[in-house]
Amino acid sequence: MRDINYGFPAIAHRFKVLHVLANIVERAADGSLKTNSTWKDIYGGYPAAVIEIIKENPIISGLVGLIGFVSAVVGIIALFIK
Repeated sequence: MRDINYGFPAIAHRFKVLHVLANIVERAADGSLKTNSTWKDIYGGYPAAVIEIIKENPIISGLVGLIGFVSAVVGIIALFIK
């Protein structure tokens, strides 16, 4: 068998690869990792995806809650008007 001699360039390359991988993992963990994926690639085309988006986005969640509240109030008022 040959004696494998890892010189400085090989070790430096390994550290660079580890640094890149650590950077990817760090960005994935804090949510700043950017991809070229479309909305459908990320969430899929299913009704559960819409629910997931509503849960993740506070503005959309608040809007859906407000619409639900207003429709409940209108429904209760409609009961008393008849």
